[in-house]
Amino acid sequence: MTRYLISTRAVEDTCPCGTSILVGHDEGRFVTADSKPVDQAGELAALLDGCRTFALVTGELVYRSPGRIRIGLVGAGLFVEHRCTTYRQPSLLERIMT
Repeated sequence: MTRYLISTRAVEDTCPCGTSILVGHDEGRFVTADSKPVDQAGELAALLDGCRTFALVTGELVYRSPGRIRIGLVGAGLFVEHRCTTYRQPSLLERIMT
């Protein structure tokens, strides 16, 4: 079953809205994050806004769950989930069907 929960190296890309982003898979989920790292205050603001946050660990985006935040998992920086206002990410079902 672990073959479905893949994690891949983050790759820099450009969103259709023009924002520079990091893309990759984290434990089986396709994620996009703004490529500009934030500090802890920026992470707190993002969490209060409902965004997920990630740490860049060995080149992979790793979701910062409450437990990972508590133990201080930071890696090479903190990144906020990208929320594009001009482009809708395809759903999991849409990605599977293509």
